[in-house]
Amino acid sequence: MSKTADVGQIARIDWSKYTKEKFDEEFVKTNTPCLISGALTAWPAIQKWQDPNYLLQKIGKDEKFLVELVNKKYLPYIFDEKRRFVDSRVMTTFGNFVEHCLSHPEKVDGDLWYCSQQHYPDLALDHPVPDIMLNAKLLTTPYAWIGQVGSGPGLHIDMADNVLCQIRGDKKVWLIPPEDTHFCYPRLGGQTNFSDIPDVTDQEAIESKFPLFKKARKFEVILKPGDALFLPANWWHEIWALSPFCISVNFFFDTAGSQPMGISLDEYDLLEQLVLEKFKRACPKF
Repeated sequence: MSKTADVGQIARIDWSKYTKEKFDEEFVKTNTPCLISGALTAWPAIQKWQDPNYLLQKIGKDEKFLVELVNKKYLPYIFDEKRRFVDSRVMTTFGNFVEHCLSHPEKVDGDLWYCSQQHYPDLALDHPVPDIMLNAKLLTTPYAWIGQVGSGPGLHIDMADNVLCQIRGDKKVWLIPPEDTHFCYPRLGGQTNFSDIPDVTDQEAIESKFPLFKKARKFEVILKPGDALFLPANWWHEIWALSPFCISVNFFFDTAGSQPMGISLDEYDLLEQLVLEKFKRACPKF
């Protein structure tokens, strides 16, 4: 049996002791993640968003709200256990969504309510672009990620540098460096930036179905309100909400080392071929 890779911790820095130039040299240019304290002190959201009534008033209790049903037993988001396509989204109201999240203070089995990539222009002043990205080119509008305990995106990579800012509740993030991609079971045949591993904590499934994943170097971090995580492009990560009605906002931005957000199908095909070749070398019986 192969030895399981040890779980490491990423660096934690105090933003008040950094300049943007020093941060870029130490972390952005070296493609190194870090946890940042003190970068969001000026954000009104850190205080205001603790009150669900504030958000209900700003967004609207009866506002239509598209919810993703996340189930950690299946491949993330779109496939069931037999790899059949599943549209896991349901329509509700923002008021029902908030009530559901707050009424489930513990992680439950089955479908978890989660809402990703939401943008609310009326709330933009509550979370201005942090100094971490001073003069950087934003690639998208800021996105809000909201969900109940246990919800969050499955193991995947993003094609651009990313700062994930925690506003309400705590989140846990697992990270794996790009060099260990061949241990992460990328989903071949489409959506190569997602892994076939539904849950990085399911040791039984990893032992029986994804044994190479034990060799991957893993890092864990807990995000608390006011923390920001610099997540470089192409680092694998899985994220879980640890608190009811957990909220983050993220910013994708462009640096010299980032890949474009809109990777072409030809580039995906090439990536898939390279990953498959390396995967077969690592696991000859595949």
